[in-house]
Amino acid sequence: MYRKCILSCFLFLLISFTSGHAQHFYVTSNEDAGKGTLRAAIDSVNTRIGPDTISFLIPDITTTENGIISLQTPLPEITDPGLRILGTGQVFEFNEEETFRPDIQIWGGEIIGDTAVGLYTYADDVHIQYLLIGGFRGGGIVFDDVEIGSVSGCYIGIRSEEEPGKREVGTGDGIAIKSSTHILIGPSEIAPFGNIISGFNGNGISISDSSAFNALLGNEIGFNAWENQYFRSGNDMNGISISDDSYLNEVISNKVGQSSMHGIEIKNASQNFVVENQIGSAFEFSMDIGNLGSGIYLHDGAQLNHLIRNEVGHNGGYGIVNAGNSTIRNTITRNLISKNTMGGISNIGGGNSMLTAPELESLSDHEIKGSAGPHQIIEFFFDESNQGGIYVDSVIADAAGNFAIQLPPIPPNWYVTATTGDALGNTSEFSIPIKVNSIAEQTTFIVSTTADSGPGSFRSAIDSSNLHPGPDSIKFNIAKTDAGFDQNKGAWFIKPDSAFPLILDEGLFVDGSSQALYLGEDLNPAGPEIIISGENDNSFAAGLNIHGMATEVYAMTINNFNGPGISIYTPGFATISGCFIGTNYNGMQAAGNNDGIVLGYRTTNSLVGPSLYHPYGNIISGNKRIGILVVDSSQHHVIVANQIGTNRNNTDTIGNTREGISLTRSANYNEIFDNTIAGNFQGITLFDSKYNVIANNRIGLNGELKSGNQEAGIFLWMNSSQNLIMNNRIGFSGGYGIYNAGSGCIENLFSRNYFRNNKFGDILNLNGANLELDPPSGLILKNSILSGKAAAGQIIELYLVSDTSGTFYLDSLVAGAQGDFFYLFDTVPFDHSIVATARDAQGNTSQFSEPYNLTTSIKNETAPNTYLLDIQPNPASAETVINYMISQTSKVNLLLFDNKGIIVKKIIHNYQGPGKYRLPINLDGFTTGVYYVHLVLSTGYQEVKKLLIIR
Repeated sequence: MYRKCILSCFLFLLISFTSGHAQHFYVTSNEDAGKGTLRAAIDSVNTRIGPDTISFLIPDITTTENGIISLQTPLPEITDPGLRILGTGQVFEFNEEETFRPDIQIWGGEIIGDTAVGLYTYADDVHIQYLLIGGFRGGGIVFDDVEIGSVSGCYIGIRSEEEPGKREVGTGDGIAIKSSTHILIGPSEIAPFGNIISGFNGNGISISDSSAFNALLGNEIGFNAWENQYFRSGNDMNGISISDDSYLNEVISNKVGQSSMHGIEIKNASQNFVVENQIGSAFEFSMDIGNLGSGIYLHDGAQLNHLIRNEVGHNGGYGIVNAGNSTIRNTITRNLISKNTMGGISNIGGGNSMLTAPELESLSDHEIKGSAGPHQIIEFFFDESNQGGIYVDSVIADAAGNFAIQLPPIPPNWYVTATTGDALGNTSEFSIPIKVNSIAEQTTFIVSTTADSGPGSFRSAIDSSNLHPGPDSIKFNIAKTDAGFDQNKGAWFIKPDSAFPLILDEGLFVDGSSQALYLGEDLNPAGPEIIISGENDNSFAAGLNIHGMATEVYAMTINNFNGPGISIYTPGFATISGCFIGTNYNGMQAAGNNDGIVLGYRTTNSLVGPSLYHPYGNIISGNKRIGILVVDSSQHHVIVANQIGTNRNNTDTIGNTREGISLTRSANYNEIFDNTIAGNFQGITLFDSKYNVIANNRIGLNGELKSGNQEAGIFLWMNSSQNLIMNNRIGFSGGYGIYNAGSGCIENLFSRNYFRNNKFGDILNLNGANLELDPPSGLILKNSILSGKAAAGQIIELYLVSDTSGTFYLDSLVAGAQGDFFYLFDTVPFDHSIVATARDAQGNTSQFSEPYNLTTSIKNETAPNTYLLDIQPNPASAETVINYMISQTSKVNLLLFDNKGIIVKKIIHNYQGPGKYRLPINLDGFTTGVYYVHLVLSTGYQEVKKLLIIR
């Protein structure tokens, strides 16, 4: 696919233009220039129209020196759209072991001057993978006025064979994104690794000049990886900088440290998302990778940015700073902020409107009350000092500004702090900390028998923990001679004759994985060794009935109960990881409870999924009603990375009879992401529930498993509103993919979901749901430009539709003041239709528009017939005039090259309608010589004229 095609002109007289099918170019020499070099390959692809690939076949690559391409002059700028540069080609072709460390090193340390850049692209859709790019003083990689591109699995600024900690000097940025959109810096499908970006005198990564919709994901910025260790090799400015009106960029799951200024700078930029990064600190503050300045520094009018769930610690300044009275409405929520030298959060000079922090007062060991502004959101943290190292919970102040909340057990000698947030998005500094009484010492109770009662039984351990104040542990060490041991299954079966006691102990830790640790062998590699089975219990009680705060349950199978497998009630803060709920011992057959897990009345902040202690999600399948029920004002839970309705291997379904997940009656502010949900009656149901996030789930689709839920993938009804549903894969549903029903179901935002083979359709808004917002209309394709109509200012999402591939997200844009929108295809996909959704400012998202068949439109397009390029006077000295004429709307690229193929002037890069154009060009600053003017249109036409300048 291609958008812009620009000739490297010094080959113009030697090489004729080619176009059409993709071509593969191999680099077979590590020399700077000549046949088979990287320079020659880039020159060749720049002469072509269409997608191309450059990969490497350098002999004897196992010799480190042979993998180094040491340059004496800068490489040509990339002007070929659709180019892939794949360092992995070397590995694949020679069957070497594929490792994360790149084999191919592009080195610019010998180039004279401070402006040389490793790879510089003006072309769209350029993807760079598995390269080491270092020594370039002008920067590593630059995307300039580009739409779509990626960098994955690269070392930028580091030489792999350098001694630990060695830095390379450069005045530029590691990766610079200028006036560009949809650039991914991080793992991709082909290269599933992020990048290491270090050692620059500028920023590690910069996003500037109104760049938007870019994603920085899973990179390590400021490190030198050497034998799995980290050595100081930070960047001399910021780890990441977002500036100059850049907006709607995402910075997610990066490790950013050791910068001489700040970890992340946001300057005069808005609506950017900084989520789950490690900034100056890692592994719960155990790793000091601090930046010399602050962790995150917002200034000069940065507004409406969102900082969410980041770990920010060990920085020389503050954790987070908002500086200046125009730096406002920046939301700081659920971050872990601790061990920063100057403090946690600082709002200075009017930053975040200098929102006042809440005042706290201790009531008891766990209850806190205080005051803030009316209806403000208060977030609570635990910390060893005066910051916020552990996020705990949140509450909304009443109309008078008062609040009270019960918190979980607090580590000994720690403090409670809090922030407040207003309706505009401003977040305060941390409150003055208060100290709460210490908790009692932990005791461990050992289960040594599968008997239902008596010494060493599980029942006795629960009773003992309830009688002992403070957090305790229950662990298992049952002999293989025990009557409940099944040798064929490698599991111990505990079968109570009646309900177990309620779990009332605060902070109880129930660890099924301890059985294998005590024995020193894993007898059931297919699942947990400890199985709690309700087959002898005729009551309707839960397998585990949890009423104590902060209970953790790991690696247990719980099945065959007439009540829920696990029931959790006020106050919550539970963790459930690595459990099989409703299946047999190996997770392959149903052995259902009534419900799998119930998060009941006013329960908060529980985690169902992988945790720090146990890194595996749960299998919640085969239950007689609901997999996970979140009900009756049960809020702020995280349900992540579980299998709900499938067997252990995800090869078949053993569905829950009703919903996979049900959010019912004010089950608000919950997060459901990265789960596999298939084989249930409904996938996910929301009933009278708001503000939930449902993202990145596989609902009916997971690899080869294509077994949907019997009705809707996601069903919203009865006043479920203001929910966010995005980036899910929803397929093979017996009803609709997303079914939104009822006039109270409004402001539900659906974005970037993938749909496939849903029986009745992909999205339905029924009976006033989402205001039954009209989808875009009037889609039509002409000259590779798709146009359509919607309401002014609406966000339009475009999706391609294929009988074999489903409906998948293509791109997003904003309708103009008259409701018109336009999208330029790089290459029109012949075998697809296109559909679109519209979204208003409140988040209401429409159904899909009627599909528009691109195949028919392509056949009806007429070819352009008139393109004239003329230069007068020629030769010229002080000024010349470029004249050209086009007959149809096109994206026009007009560039001036010198006789070495270097772009010396970018004249035009924009859409233009049919007509004649006259462009006077001032030649001041140009030296005598031969130059080339190159006209390229998005329709595929290009023309080159020689220009002689005499001074």
